Amino acid sequence: MLSRLIDEASARGFRQMVAVIGDSGNTGSIALHAALGFAPVGTLRNVGLKRGRWLDSVLMQRALVA
Repeated sequence: MLSRLIDEASARGFRQMVAVIGDSGNTGSIALHAALGFAPVGTLRNVGLKRGRWLDSVLMQRALVA
């Protein structure tokens, strides 16, 4: 599904995609985005509280072919 979104966004002329992954411990999501060409660009530390635990958010970015 993410591959299709990347293709559609590129076809519509978008230049960049930004992913915000809501838990730095979500290694599966980070790996999926990396496999599809996203690179890490930053981490927002302790910005979300879930079940009594503070979470980091990971920012990843990918250039699109226009």
